[in-house]
Amino acid sequence: TISKIVLKPVLEIPSYADVSAQYTSQGYQKYSGEEIIVEAEDALRKSDQTLYPSADTSSVSTSPTENFKQIINMVGGSRWASAQQSVTWNVNVPQSGLYKLNIKFRKNLNQGMLSSRTLFVNGEIPFKEAEAISFSYESDWAIANITDDNGEQCYIYLNEGDNQLSLMVTQGVQGQYVQQASKALSELNDMYRKIIMITGSSPDKNTDYKLDKLLPDVIENMATQADALDAVVEGITSYTGQKGSDFSAFTTLVYQMREFNKDPDLIGKQLALFKTNIGSLGTWINGAGGSPLEVDYISVSAPDGDKKSVKPATKNFFAGLSY
Repeated sequence: TISKIVLKPVLEIPSYADVSAQYTSQGYQKYSGEEIIVEAEDALRKSDQTLYPSADTSSVSTSPTENFKQIINMVGGSRWASAQQSVTWNVNVPQSGLYKLNIKFRKNLNQGMLSSRTLFVNGEIPFKEAEAISFSYESDWAIANITDDNGEQCYIYLNEGDNQLSLMVTQGVQGQYVQQASKALSELNDMYRKIIMITGSSPDKNTDYKLDKLLPDVIENMATQADALDAVVEGITSYTGQKGSDFSAFTTLVYQMREFNKDPDLIGKQLALFKTNIGSLGTWINGAGGSPLEVDYISVSAPDGDKKSVKPATKNFFAGLSY
């Protein structure tokens, strides 16, 4: 059932530079008090029933934690990975003004890929840089802030009293690379179907199928798709700054297609392996489409405060050893 259809103008979200200029012109003051922490498990609202809080006992740094009890103390993980899933928290602040947002997170899944979240402050994206906040691979808890392209801190404006902060799953920049990989996968499946129309699904390794003469477009396309998958790996690696072990599916498939392009006779001998490698690429795409993230708490603090004004993400070695 469709109740109505609404056509609205595209919302142009201003950059932080423009928003910061507005902050200055309107005379907004920076907060100078103590850090205000909201535990992630105390969410005001969640978009999905599966986003229930859970107990983490793997680290002494998780807040709160006790040595001999399982305490509900975080939210997220693999359950918080699908596009549009969101969690909203209520943050009560003592005065209207500019605040630094701190997100204590852990992303220990999908190494080599970033997880991204869109920030909403009282239902609106405050500036362009908040559309896709990136969280890199971290095996332990860490603190993330919003920064602009130059690495400078971005501050948010909060009203005195209650404010609602939401984080919604988005693929961010790397979504375009996943789409490129999906397009290459479609091409590979098409090539495989054309090949088995001639060779069958279990080709005779001693038969010359003359695929270079019967399917010259397929042989040429293999080199093209190998370059396309290489570009995906290079794009993601340059964006994330790290190369995960999950990219082995790309490496193996790219090498095999380039060998097929040089020597088409290998196709009949290695067709089963080619099918397996295509399946591995599909598995990677399914996993890369998700954006898992764990959040321990979010906090707001003084923009000009030193590092000591923000609670550290991890505790020292001796605290961990005792735990």
